[in-house]
Amino acid sequence: SYIHENDIMGVVSLTSDVHFTAHVNMDPARAEGGFLEFKPLDEFVIGPIHAGSFGPNFMDTSFGAQYEFELGPLTQGYERWANLSPEFHELQSFGHASVTEEGVLNIKLVGIDGTVRFEKTLVPASMELPVTTSDVELPVTTSDVFAQSGEVSDSSINIMARCNSELPSTMNLKLDGSTVDSATVGEDTDFTHTFVVENLASNTMYKYQVECAGDSATMTGVEASFKTAPGPDDATAVSFVWCADLAGQGYGRNPDFEIMHTDGTAMKGGYVVFETMAKLSPDFALFQGDMI
Repeated sequence: SYIHENDIMGVVSLTSDVHFTAHVNMDPARAEGGFLEFKPLDEFVIGPIHAGSFGPNFMDTSFGAQYEFELGPLTQGYERWANLSPEFHELQSFGHASVTEEGVLNIKLVGIDGTVRFEKTLVPASMELPVTTSDVELPVTTSDVFAQSGEVSDSSINIMARCNSELPSTMNLKLDGSTVDSATVGEDTDFTHTFVVENLASNTMYKYQVECAGDSATMTGVEASFKTAPGPDDATAVSFVWCADLAGQGYGRNPDFEIMHTDGTAMKGGYVVFETMAKLSPDFALFQGDMI
């Protein structure tokens, strides 16, 4: 009722854990449940990324829901509850969303081989035409000096690090080339430390590096980066993926699993979907459930 009373348009639901792929539109003009005080909304449903697939399910029309796209065992000629293996990779999927500074939302339902199964662009009511989206590629941190960033806000971030030499060390954090903090680590801390970095600028890319200085040697981690979140008044583009159902229904990691990506590269072993996600350069990933 809050959405209806405040005349909020363009509501979108990102859904998972039903093991099939779909786009559902709900509209009070089609509602059969007697409740009409709601705005039209779009629901985007992703399938599993490496688990059994089944469905699509029967549709409840109380809110005027109807499938505008559906993909599952039933649509491919199998029983609704077939529980098909991940080797039927055409039925495995995840979602990719990108929002421009102007508020244009593009949603893609993507197969684990990179094939776009369904795509829809939603434009704000105040805008007539969509604009070009943008992506930001973020690096992965792997090193003898382990470091990763997280819990980012518009003005702060936590950087977690470990000296894998497992020797008493002074851990130094460099931000954009300058040392901004240090800590002593040892066996009592499991050679780890979390740096809390504050007073950062919003919507800004920073480079960071962690080094472990011991009595006999100094180890330096790779230079990585993070981007602070936009501030409350910042208008900025954002891109993310969402997914669910990693292993399940009797299906797990398969080292022999191999498929061809749409760009022509072969992907083999483990959970190849993450390679496909990485090619989209999302700003972040949203894991919605059943990530075993």
